[in-house]
Amino acid sequence: MRVKSSVKKICKSCKIVKRKIGQIEEIECLGRKTATWVIFAKRNDCEVLGLHALEGLRLEIDPYRTQLRKRKAIKALYNIC
Repeated sequence: MRVKSSVKKICKSCKIVKRKIGQIEEIECLGRKTATWVIFAKRNDCEVLGLHALEGLRLEIDPYRTQLRKRKAIKALYNIC
């Protein structure tokens, strides 16, 4: 696992927070596994599954049920010359 410090400003009205980030070899959710980047939370931080993890696990959010669901297919765009 590679870990480094990062400072990110989320939005204009938000405060700046400093958290360690790293690349982990495996994360599992709904029976799927992948390697991904993570932000290491501190006590009392929210638990969030980030975009990189969702894409790597081929998961999406069901907006009607507000739950995670398995994505059936990965859409690919390509250019034929």
